[in-house]
Amino acid sequence: MMAGQSFSTDRGRDNRPGVDHPAGLFCNQQKEGRTNPVTAQYDATYPMATLATGQEVTWQWPAKNHADVGVQRGVQVFISSAPDQTVDDFNPNFIAEMEFSKCNPGGPGIDGADCRDQWTVPTDLTPGVYTLMWWWEFNAGEFYNTCADVNIVAGQTGGGGGDPAPSPTAPPAAAPTPPPVTPGEDYVGFSCPPIAVPMTGSFQITVDYQATGDQTVVLDIHSEDALASTWHGQGTMNTGATNGVQTSNITVTLDSALSAGGTSEYVLKAWMVDTTLWNAFQADNTLTPWDSATATGYTPVEAQATIVADTQCLGFGSGGSSGSSSSSSSSSDKTKDVLLAIFATLFAIGVLVAIVYCVIKSRNSARMQRIKDQSRSVSRRDFMDENEQGLTLDGSPAAMTRHHNIEEPAESAVPL
Repeated sequence: MMAGQSFSTDRGRDNRPGVDHPAGLFCNQQKEGRTNPVTAQYDATYPMATLATGQEVTWQWPAKNHADVGVQRGVQVFISSAPDQTVDDFNPNFIAEMEFSKCNPGGPGIDGADCRDQWTVPTDLTPGVYTLMWWWEFNAGEFYNTCADVNIVAGQTGGGGGDPAPSPTAPPAAAPTPPPVTPGEDYVGFSCPPIAVPMTGSFQITVDYQATGDQTVVLDIHSEDALASTWHGQGTMNTGATNGVQTSNITVTLDSALSAGGTSEYVLKAWMVDTTLWNAFQADNTLTPWDSATATGYTPVEAQATIVADTQCLGFGSGGSSGSSSSSSSSSDKTKDVLLAIFATLFAIGVLVAIVYCVIKSRNSARMQRIKDQSRSVSRRDFMDENEQGLTLDGSPAAMTRHHNIEEPAESAVPL
């Protein structure tokens, strides 16, 4: 996750080395260019992470619809060949390997699913500043990587990007409202989000959620470069008493028109909050229920004239209903989409067969016409030969003469 950005928001850092390691062990200088010293890139607001040798580290990444799909190699962790380097130079042997699809919720088609796994910092590293690389191979030959700098110290303690020892805190004066939720039980994310949404009106988006108790899922749309200070529209739905991961459609109604042009201009933010607190907010808009959100998910979108689907997956919500919410399951929509896809495929095959048939028939008709023309030509030549007016070769390859095979009357013969 980029410093200052929300989890799973697409920032365009689609780094693909193009070749396997060790040749592909380099950082994208367009997105991850380094300074010398590399510590100059960090400050008090965004400090460099500090890890300790022997420390167990948790790394987190969004599934981006790729959990449990394709042929996957585990996420591999590479590290600089030595500390305090002035160029990116990685040890060709990875120091740890994690499972990519260790996500919550699991399964394909979930953009913002929370994936994470642990690895341990080697105990034999010399303290200093290193560059770490997150490396993952999706199908054979599809490599993805990203780089991050870290200060490694000796011992078993660390800070910043690791898991430092907890410091004691005073107990709260009163129980918060809503009651605290056990981490990992609540989730909200997107199923096959669209690439673009309409600039005006309303549209449907499919979300996945897992809620403990009666909660409200809120879907807002913000400008990407000003998440905290912009708001363009909203949709809501009530989860009710449900168990396990659910899928529902939410209709978002725009309060102000969006502008087309560019890429990833807007962000859809899905968040979940206790319904009692949400209802209180409807009566008193000075409350800030988003500060008590039990789960949050993001996905970037563009603005176009109509909604634009991600053609690589099925089943996301679409349409232009004027309502403000919808909690119907998308399972029937998915079935309809599959049936429509089958029908469209069969129709296309039928059209193709008809075209091939017409082409073959047209070619055969042309061939039959040529055969008829040739047959008539032969008949004319035969007719002309029978009437002693045919052209024949006289035996000389360079000459053609007319032979008039007319018998001379005997009584009028003239001797030569």
